[in-house]
Amino acid sequence: MKRGQVTTFIIVAVVILFVIVITVVFLQENKSEFSQIDPSIIEIRSLIMNCIEESGKKSLKLIGNQGGYYNKPNNYYNLGWTFIPYYYLKGQEFNPSIDEVEKEISKLINKNFNICIENQDFNNYLVSHSNPKSEIIIEEDKTLITIDSQVSINKEKNSEEIDLKKLPIEIPSKLLNMIDLSRFITESHANYEGNICISCISNKAGEYNLTVKIYDIENLTQFIAIFSNDNVSHPELFQFANKYNE
Repeated sequence: MKRGQVTTFIIVAVVILFVIVITVVFLQENKSEFSQIDPSIIEIRSLIMNCIEESGKKSLKLIGNQGGYYNKPNNYYNLGWTFIPYYYLKGQEFNPSIDEVEKEISKLINKNFNICIENQDFNNYLVSHSNPKSEIIIEEDKTLITIDSQVSINKEKNSEEIDLKKLPIEIPSKLLNMIDLSRFITESHANYEGNICISCISNKAGEYNLTVKIYDIENLTQFIAIFSNDNVSHPELFQFANKYNE
């Protein structure tokens, strides 16, 4: 073998050895870095997401109890501890649209979001977030909650950024059907002032696996309560009031 060939082989061997050493060092450094990540960060992330989901369910419950509203509408029956919106009042209809109900839920989600961050024990981790902006989409058999907010989890060298916008929450819900049924009932009342087609309402409710109960609370005023027939949907109850002309 000539001297030039020997030199070439030596250079190639050195280069290969250098690449191997660099690769091993890189893997060791990253392995060390990953091994130092506190598993508590994962637990904190799960705690936050579970809290947001529970907050979403409670928000849907309140929205259902108040007929699709978080804030009081212009026309409502005052119970003192809560209110029931009028969907039909002396010849006028006031059913909220799907879009309006979504916005009402969003207001409540945004308000309660801080509870999931500021009222939690994170074991000395510093958890902060940007101002939340939630988007609610009411769909068939579910309600989707997406929160546009960045959550930062920090403690010494351990940190994580959570983009909540990439983690939408899906809650089983018949809210879309409840709103549709409430409109059907109100329009029926409007067409036949004070009269109710019980079989029509019952059949419509049956299509959605819902139950309707109507209560006479005072002269010419009724409460209409729509119940979900399963044990997983949120809200379980959606209610409103109708008041007729004398």
